[in-house]
Amino acid sequence: MIKKAKTKNELTKITFILPGDHTYGRVFLVGDFNNWDGSGHQFIKRSNNTYSVSIAVEPGREFEFRYLAEDGRWINEEFCDGYRTNEYGTENCLVRG
Repeated sequence: MIKKAKTKNELTKITFILPGDHTYGRVFLVGDFNNWDGSGHQFIKRSNNTYSVSIAVEPGREFEFRYLAEDGRWINEEFCDGYRTNEYGTENCLVRG
């Protein structure tokens, strides 16, 4: 699931949420907003039994992203704003700020 909200400084806060019962182990948010860095944005367990991570981006911009599990599996978000085929023949998720 993805939630979006405006920040005080006119950015868009995008929160990416995974259910607490996911079976992926540690999961990271990666995308063109962080040069596909597989260690910079780890999902954190929350008190409501979900995992989430947030980024703040410029409104109106579109970003490609995916989730990367610690075992190397790529996971797509079903509630994203769309998909784009990547150079490996799979699809990246799209999100707009």
